[in-house]
Order: sequence, then C-alpha cells, then structure tokens
Amino acid sequence: MRSLSIAFNAALLLLTFALGRTLGGVLIGFTAAAFAATSSQLFHDSLYARPESFFSMLTMVAALLSVMAARRASVGYLVSAYFVVGLMLACKITAAFVLPFPALVFLLGAHVQPNAAARPRSGCEWRRVARWRILRRAVRVRAP
Repeated sequence: MRSLSIAFNAALLLLTFALGRTLGGVLIGFTAAAFAATSSQLFHDSLYARPESFFSMLTMVAALLSVMAARRASVGYLVSAYFVVGLMLACKITAAFVLPFPALVFLLGAHVQPNAAARPRSGCEWRRVARWRILRRAVRVRAP
C-alpha cells in the first residue's frame, strides 16, 4: 500500500514539472519539481499509506487543467478541472477551499499566458468577454 503513495508522489513531481514548464519554461519546471522533491511533508506522506499523497496529486492535476483551460479558452478543460475537484471533495471535505480557483484561473487567463503584456489587448478582448458570458450562464443554471 505504501508503494501506491510513492507512485502518487512520483506523479506529483511529474505534474509539478509540467505545470512549471507550462507557466514559465523548462528551468521553472525543473525548479518547481526540485522544490517538490525536497519537501519534507511529501517525503513523510510517501512513507505511509495515507490519502494526502493522492490528494496532493489531484490538486496538481486540477491546477494543470485550470491553466490549460485558461490558455486554450476551453470549457472542456475547466469541466475536467472541476471533475478532479469533485474527486478531491470525495477524498477530503477540506478541499472545499479549492472550489473557486479553477474558475478564477480561467477568468484571469490572460495573466498566465506567456507574453500577455506584449500582445495587443484587442486580440484578447473577445476571449475575456466570452469567459464572462460562460460564467454568467453557469451561474444562471440552478438545480430544480
């Protein structure tokens, strides 16, 4: 059972590298993965069969999917991120604090795109308007 925790933490390192590379390049990815690899809490969690390693990996998957949703202006990635957040809620109820973050990253997606300041604002404006419309429609949908 401990090998499963080790596998989840190894996947967490790969996902950390992927997120760092997506946001800032290969050097940032290696640096982020190195910080994660030297984390004493992750090492301690991999020694025991505990849900924290699975929870940490799901958190990184949700973060990576949120950034991909913002980069590509894709609602599919955002729905996938919220599916992962739902798995996190099923694992631990303390994941409720993560609920607003995928939507915030999606709405503020211009800030996670490389060279966003160098791009003309008129080219990105339609994406921002589309994101707000998608959010307003999602808020209007209510349970019966």
